[in-house]
Amino acid sequence: MVICKGKMKMKKLKIVMNAARCTEKGRMLFDKGEFEEALHEFNKAIDLDYNYFEGWEGKLMTLQVLQRYEEALGTIDKALETDADKFYFIAVKGLCYQEMGELHEALHMYEKIIEEEPDSSGAWFYKAQVLLRLKETELAFEAFSKVIEIEPEHIDAWCEKGEILLKEERYEEALEFYQKKR
Repeated sequence: MVICKGKMKMKKLKIVMNAARCTEKGRMLFDKGEFEEALHEFNKAIDLDYNYFEGWEGKLMTLQVLQRYEEALGTIDKALETDADKFYFIAVKGLCYQEMGELHEALHMYEKIIEEEPDSSGAWFYKAQVLLRLKETELAFEAFSKVIEIEPEHIDAWCEKGEILLKEERYEEALEFYQKKR
């Protein structure tokens, strides 16, 4: 019985190690700009271990670079069936929707994350970006404020918030805002 469990653990370890090798090879190919080949390696990693997060992550990153957003959305639905970090996959889904111009769908994804993880500065930041694109400037301003509340050193949120003040010609507030940040 103990030997059998040991063999099963060893088999699982070999599978994970092989998936890691495929993923590492995929990353090297990705870095060289060989995206189709990288995608092939990430798929091999997923085939070896369906729950291997790094394989899914690499595949999604590659599909985004290739601008194959529809395929990425289908991949995310499959990845959400695994034990991996669901909030990561939901965030990537939001990014895909943003790239496709489906801003309300993207917004829905970020709100889904915020509902379960209200202190996710990344979800708040992406939400703010979408709100800006939807011309919901005041809501975007509030969302950037939330990012700064959660993560006071989030430089991009500070910059975006300052830009809003300048675009709205709220110069006094902008000056105070920038002096506060210094």
